[in-house]
Amino acid sequence: MSAGLNRQISPRSSLAVDIAYDQFWTEGSLASDYRKVMVGANYARRLSARTTVGIGASAGQSRYDSQFPKTTTLG
Repeated sequence: MSAGLNRQISPRSSLAVDIAYDQFWTEGSLASDYRKVMVGANYARRLSARTTVGIGASAGQSRYDSQFPKTTTLG
């Protein structure tokens, strides 16, 4: 499942935000549960007709099974 928002802040600036969540289970294996959450944001600003600059960031966390530690990612 995922959701996102893309907003034009001004005539030259925009902001985008995304959220995603995944989960599934299996039976009869060692890794019986998997969960993942990701969040991201991007900002862009048009400087001229030919030049746009932007910055983006993302973070997420995954867990494959309750017996293993969580994995955190940043980008």
